[in-house]
Amino acid sequence: MTAASVQAENKTRENKTRENKTRANNIELLRIIAMLMIVSHHFVFHGEALRQTAVFSVNWFFSWTVEAVSVAAVNCYVLISGYFLVTSRFKVKKLIRLWLEVLFYSAGIYLLLTGLGLEHFSIRHLAGAFLPVLTNQYWFATVYIAMYIFSPFLNISINALSKRQFLNLLIILFAMLSIWPTVLPFGYSLDRTNGYSIIQFVFLYFIGAYLRLHWNYELKKGYYIGAYILISIIVLASKVMFTYLGLEEGISYLLFEYNSVTIVLSSVMLFLFFRSISLKNALLNKLIGSVSVLTFGVYLIHDNVHVQGMLYKKVFHTGLFMNTPLFIPLAVGSVVGIFTACICIDAVRKKIFEAFEGSRFSNIIQEKISLSLNNRNL
Repeated sequence: MTAASVQAENKTRENKTRENKTRANNIELLRIIAMLMIVSHHFVFHGEALRQTAVFSVNWFFSWTVEAVSVAAVNCYVLISGYFLVTSRFKVKKLIRLWLEVLFYSAGIYLLLTGLGLEHFSIRHLAGAFLPVLTNQYWFATVYIAMYIFSPFLNISINALSKRQFLNLLIILFAMLSIWPTVLPFGYSLDRTNGYSIIQFVFLYFIGAYLRLHWNYELKKGYYIGAYILISIIVLASKVMFTYLGLEEGISYLLFEYNSVTIVLSSVMLFLFFRSISLKNALLNKLIGSVSVLTFGVYLIHDNVHVQGMLYKKVFHTGLFMNTPLFIPLAVGSVVGIFTACICIDAVRKKIFEAFEGSRFSNIIQEKISLSLNNRNL
C-alpha cells in the first residue's frame, strides 16, 4: 500500500468518524432534552405540585401535563444506552468513571451540607454518602451501573439472535413486562417495581439495541412526534378521567408508570423522532456535544437525597406559590435555573476529573486494573 493510499484511507476514516459524530448529535440532543424533562418531572413530583395543587385548577392541569410529557424521559435514557452500547466494547475505565462521579456528588454534597450546618451528621448517612451505588442513594445510577456491567453479556445474547428471533423476544418481553402490568395492575407481574428495576432496564436496552441493528422502517418524523404527543394526551386524559370518577390514587397513575404500555411506546416514539432529525449546524453540534456529557451530573446534583427537600421547600418555596398565578412562571424559571446551574457545576467537576485522569497516579491505577482484566474478554 502506497503512502498516498494510506493517507487517503486515513482521511476517509476521519471523515466517517466526523460524520458519525455529527449524526449521533441528534441522539445527544435527546439526552439533553430528556434531562430537562427529568428536572421538570422532579419539580412537579418532589415539589408536590401533583398532590397539592387544587384539583382541576390551571396549575393542576399544568403540573399533570408536565408529568405526562416528561415521564418518558427516564426510559429514553436507557434506550440511548442500548442504542450505543450494543456496538461498543465494555470499558472498565468508563465503569470506574461512572462510579466515581456518583461518589463525588454523593459524598461531596453530604460533606458540604453537614459542614455548613444544613444537614445533621449521622453515621448511617455518612456510610450511605460514601457507598451511594451499593446503598441505592440514586436508584437510577445503581440500576444503570448494574446494566452497564451486564452489557457485554447482553450483547453476546443479542448478537446470537437473528432479526426475527430478536423481534419475537421483544414482543414477548413487551407482553410480559408492559402489557401485563398495565392491563392487570392489581395482579402478580414479573416486575413489581413499576419499571424501577434491572428487568425494565434490560428490556429497554434490548429495544435500543434493536433500533440500532435492525430498525429500517423509517417514517416521516412528524408521525413519530405526533404519536408521542397523542400518547401524552391519552396519559393526561386518563388522570383527568380517573380523578373525575373519584378512583384511588394508584389507579389514576396507572398509565404514568415507567413500564406501562403508554410510557414505553411514547419513549420509543420520542427516541425515533430525534433519531430521524438531521443537525447540520456546526456551532449547534459543538454546543450539543459539550452539554450532553454533563447531563448525568445534572441528575446527580439536583436529585441528591439531601438536596431534594431543601431545593423545593427552602430554595424555591413551591408550597407558597402552589395555588397562585406565579406558580407556572416559577416552575419554568426553576427548571431552567436548576438545569443551567447543575451544568455549570458539572463542567467544573469534569475539569477536575480530567486533570486527575491525566495524572501519573491515575495512569498507574488504570494500568494495574487493565492488566488484571486483560484476559477476561469483556
